[in-house]
Amino acid sequence: MNSTDILNVMEEPLFDNAIVSFEKHTHNPYASTNLGNYDEIRIPIQRQDTYTSPYFSTLYIRGRLCKSDGTVSVTARFDKLGVLLLFEEIRYELNGITMDRVRNPGMTALMKGYVSFSQNDVTSMHSAG
Repeated sequence: MNSTDILNVMEEPLFDNAIVSFEKHTHNPYASTNLGNYDEIRIPIQRQDTYTSPYFSTLYIRGRLCKSDGTVSVTARFDKLGVLLLFEEIRYELNGITMDRVRNPGMTALMKGYVSFSQNDVTSMHSAG
């Protein structure tokens, strides 16, 4: 192949149409309704015929913020990165092999934010939490 063939912009572009659509599926953790400190939450995906895209994945956490006496606080809310501070470690595993792992995700995201964002960026993202 000539070096002139590499940058031939006159040819029509090639498009890969192998994946033409995607679907969203809900996966729930193992049957564990009451989670305590240091409990592990696993969300298994048992479908062999699908390709997962962690980039489009979302994690919904539902619960209640309670005071030490068990009553629900009306004014309590999570601050920036509050949900991430609940976890000690987050791992993405595929077939039992760890693909990605973050220890202390709340602190990791906070430190990355401090070195990555300007004051204007922080101000504009304030409403997003």
